[in-house]
Amino acid sequence: MNVVVRRIVGVVLVGLVLIAVAVGVWRGITEPNGTLWGASNRTLDVLACWVLFLFLPLACAIDAMLIAEVDWWAARRSRAAWIALLAYAPVLGPLAYAALGRPPARTG
Repeated sequence: MNVVVRRIVGVVLVGLVLIAVAVGVWRGITEPNGTLWGASNRTLDVLACWVLFLFLPLACAIDAMLIAEVDWWAARRSRAAWIALLAYAPVLGPLAYAALGRPPARTG
């Protein structure tokens, strides 16, 4: 796959997760006693917060750890710095990682 296509796919996936999280939090705040697909809006709010603050950054950090250190050096990027950004900026970190931080895969 082309490097640009990989970046677009990553940004779209992270963007869709962030949109789903925003909807869950919004429903939990505006209509806490309502339900959606059999789950209470409060439950959706709590689940969205777990996804936003734990699972999305963790998935991106695991992805970063699976990339060879040589690829990080070749792209002139720091794996530790990107993982720190993922940990300390749960909304912008994964989006920035998907759009800018992930080094391209080696072709050969």
